[in-house]
Amino acid sequence: MKKFIKIILLILIIIAVILLVDTIQAKIFNNRLLLKTIENYNGGNLYRDTGVLAYTYNFADGTKKTVFKWEKYAPPVEEKLQTTNTSINKKEKTKKYLKIIDKIKIELDIPNDWNYEEIKPTKNDNWKFELKIYKTSKEKNITLNVFNEIFTVCGTGLTQKNIKLNNGENASVGYYDNFKEWTFISFPKPNNNIAFLNENLENTEASEALNFVKTINITTNEYKKIEEAKLKAEGIDTKTLIRFDDTLYGRSGKMIDYRGGTEQIGEITKLIDTIYVPKYDNETNKKEILGALVYASTDNSVVLYYQNTYILFEKIEEK
Repeated sequence: MKKFIKIILLILIIIAVILLVDTIQAKIFNNRLLLKTIENYNGGNLYRDTGVLAYTYNFADGTKKTVFKWEKYAPPVEEKLQTTNTSINKKEKTKKYLKIIDKIKIELDIPNDWNYEEIKPTKNDNWKFELKIYKTSKEKNITLNVFNEIFTVCGTGLTQKNIKLNNGENASVGYYDNFKEWTFISFPKPNNNIAFLNENLENTEASEALNFVKTINITTNEYKKIEEAKLKAEGIDTKTLIRFDDTLYGRSGKMIDYRGGTEQIGEITKLIDTIYVPKYDNETNKKEILGALVYASTDNSVVLYYQNTYILFEKIEEK
């Protein structure tokens, strides 16, 4: 009986020593625990190794932090992610705007300190689409209009000047009665149904608006509607799409245990309407995916990080 108790005590001592050594090596050398259970933490943004005496927090950027269970420690995951996303956004001084109306594709770079909203037409309006863009006040704005007919203006007191757009095309800027601020900007060559109208913008804001209007690009829409493309992929959402590296991907129905640590390979920067299939790289047809970070997965899939979660997207074969 005494021999049996000695064996049990010896085993317990050995286990205690192993646990202690494991905890010490993880703490001193900031390694992962060897004896642990693993759990996702903070919605999948990081995962935590749980040992008997300590925790090891494994962050998406590959860093680790081992703490004793009796230590007070709050993992700064949200702060890290927000800092990362902010630094990425600060690299870009403008936000990409893309809209498809009928067979017209409109792209525009809008400064980050300007706001915009799409306005729905009423039965009495002579336009089919309007985008209001403003900086300090909604009452002082410019509007981008796609009219039902050719854009025309009164010629009395009108002076027009040609400007060169960033894409090399010409546009016409209209001024009335020698007033220093522009009244409208039209685009006779690419599409004479489209124009910007100045609604009370003056001085610096009027000049800023005229400058970023030059980034507009108007082309004929070559996008396919999802219903016409007849995309079929088992277990993949064919209405939630991205295009990256000249490949079409749809949101996968599979669950993944992605913990980050790999190098970011791209970002989704362009948004098209939900009814269309993305045609160009870094495009999506879902607003919530705009700005998502792209990480490598396999030859047939990528991982996107958005809404504080890693989501698997799988390749869709196109006919």
